[in-house]
Amino acid sequence: MRLIIDTDAGIDDSVAIMLANSVPGVEIAAITTCFGTASLANTTRNALGLCALIGLRTRVAAGASVPMIIEPRPVGGFHGRSGVGEAKLPPPEPDIELDAAYAWDVIYEEAREERVTIVTLGPLTNLATALLRYADLPEYVDKIVIMGGSHGAGNAGRFAEANIAHDPHACEIVLRSGVPIVMAGLNATETTRLSTAEWNRIFSKQSGVSDVLRGMFATYKHSQNMCGETGLVIHDAAAMFAGLYTDAARGMFCRVECETSPSPMYARTIADVRPFADGARNAEVLTLIDRERYIAALDAMLDYYS
Repeated sequence: MRLIIDTDAGIDDSVAIMLANSVPGVEIAAITTCFGTASLANTTRNALGLCALIGLRTRVAAGASVPMIIEPRPVGGFHGRSGVGEAKLPPPEPDIELDAAYAWDVIYEEAREERVTIVTLGPLTNLATALLRYADLPEYVDKIVIMGGSHGAGNAGRFAEANIAHDPHACEIVLRSGVPIVMAGLNATETTRLSTAEWNRIFSKQSGVSDVLRGMFATYKHSQNMCGETGLVIHDAAAMFAGLYTDAARGMFCRVECETSPSPMYARTIADVRPFADGARNAEVLTLIDRERYIAALDAMLDYYS
């Protein structure tokens, strides 16, 4: 599987990228960065540092620093100001330089070169821009896996999930693209929630990424616990797992739209699950991820970096 990973390079994003890099047969053709968990400058620095940490040689390109239409939301809280909590990532390797091209141009160039699956782990601004700029882009994309949205309660509002809330207009553009979409939203990722005992067992393993993960999770786990949550959900890693192991997730095909008008449902991803929905079914909305296989994949990932 050939991937482009579009990311706001925060804590769970980093684990998702580590996971993808550790899976045999997966090629990461490019990492493109945007605002979200932190500023664009910080998320781009994080992506370059992460590549250095895990020995990943790929294109890294920066994209959007603000949403397409709305004013940007505050950043730097949940994941810390840097986007990776208390972790200290290494400086970029001399042979891993930031690409001179914009993220949306790199997305198109890599897709044109050879077909790709695009996995989005942050706001959808870069991908939406690519779709508007290059009308033929959908011809070269096998599918889009979105970590975002919710078929129920949100985490950035009553109904809004954080990645979508950063740029709901971009989400609506992607949903209308005609590319096959897998939406791994909160309904799905929450089914992978780790207990404290499971989290301690998995991430107590010694590996080449242990120190960085400890620094990241010191912030991430605290932020989730401060929100009244117990255990730990690594949302982006769960979505990446579902995108890589398609037989390990279940969902329903339905019509999904994103609410962009000011209302209590602003930025909600609205799934029409009726048998005769208004409009074509444009996304598979995941509702369940195989938790045991996901945990096994995290174990295998840490073994890979040992």
